[in-house]
Amino acid sequence: MLCAIGSCRLWALNPFIIHKRCIIIVPSWVHLDVDIATHIRIIDEGPNESLVLIETADRPGLLREIVKILTDINVRFRSGEFDTEGLVAKSRFHVNYRGEALSKSMKQVLSNCFQYYLRRPETNVGSY
Repeated sequence: MLCAIGSCRLWALNPFIIHKRCIIIVPSWVHLDVDIATHIRIIDEGPNESLVLIETADRPGLLREIVKILTDINVRFRSGEFDTEGLVAKSRFHVNYRGEALSKSMKQVLSNCFQYYLRRPETNVGSY
């Protein structure tokens, strides 16, 4: 049984899905297939720091992928928060590039990298 909730498609892992005071009963053999869009926002937090906001589908190894993307393009992060809400992972990172806030072109590079790598359906298990 496919349950359409907003822009997400849910196949249940367990026999009950609760959504807006409704309980949908589905067979236990059905699996989860989620289509959650990746959203990236990068804003300046002053002359020496930018704030990167990421919202994407949660999966094993996601935090590692985010940190790898940042370090691969030499963006340093001072602090960060990572939170999951159901099937969605939300993260915030305070970052800089060579001690300064990200330039417009660097924001575009970082956004493109996140969109490409976080949109992939699965993480390579051998990369852990």
